[in-house]
Amino acid sequence: MAESEAEATGDAGRPLFVELFLDLVYVFALVSLTKTLAGDVSLTGVARTLVLLFAFALIWSLTTWVSGTSGPDRPSVQAHIISVAAASLLMAAAAPGAFGDRGLLFAGAYSFIHLSSIGYSLFHRREPAGSRRARRIAFWDILGSVGWIAGALVDGPARLGIWALAIAVEYTAAVLGWPVPRLGRSKSMEWRLGGERVPERYRQFVVVAFGASILTTGTTFSQHEYTLGRGYALAVVFTIVVLIWRIYIYRAGELLTEAIARSPDPALLTRAAAVCHLLMVAGVVGVAVAG
Repeated sequence: MAESEAEATGDAGRPLFVELFLDLVYVFALVSLTKTLAGDVSLTGVARTLVLLFAFALIWSLTTWVSGTSGPDRPSVQAHIISVAAASLLMAAAAPGAFGDRGLLFAGAYSFIHLSSIGYSLFHRREPAGSRRARRIAFWDILGSVGWIAGALVDGPARLGIWALAIAVEYTAAVLGWPVPRLGRSKSMEWRLGGERVPERYRQFVVVAFGASILTTGTTFSQHEYTLGRGYALAVVFTIVVLIWRIYIYRAGELLTEAIARSPDPALLTRAAAVCHLLMVAGVVGVAVAG
């Protein structure tokens, strides 16, 4: 058997190139969301952006967990990640019009990712625990997909309400372990999310947000008249991003890996870290919009 890419590099925590390829798509996704929010900074605009951000973040996290528990160096896992990247690209392209005439396209791509992930997990997992976990997630993903498609078929505030409810149900189910009658709920230890790989992927996600923030700020600056005020705003935003990057990468990011390694329940701590990183990414997007 050929030596895996992770083993060949000698660094099991290092992301593979296919995972970095997925991150490129999410740079575009975050840029798209940032520009959409910048065009509508009302409470409704913020709510819409958060719903879409939560959807993207959930897909990214679940894809990371699947690759972390299945082995990202396997050809079938890499093919799955590429399919997720393709559908995520379609979602990102549809995001600016998700609450307009592109709602069904966004919801369809989002549902496709969930259903294809379910299919992959059911057909490529041989151990009983993995099969039960996939069936639990399948129940809630199908329920969430119904909500997303239903929301895409209505217009106005109703779409925002239905999609917000759908994403809230999905996150609540994940926090509770996707409880299903007769199957129970998923235990955190079933995921085997220890080691350095998942913390490293979360760091990459924050770096993606930094990149999207800098790209959005620079693009906005270049498209308007160069004035001292705009130059000052650009410098302030860049300085804030650099400071956050230094604090996170060289302090919090390193401490997270050590904390997970020493935790008696690393998978539970990793799931909590997912929420924290989502909040950080939302904050970085907010900084870019403010700039």
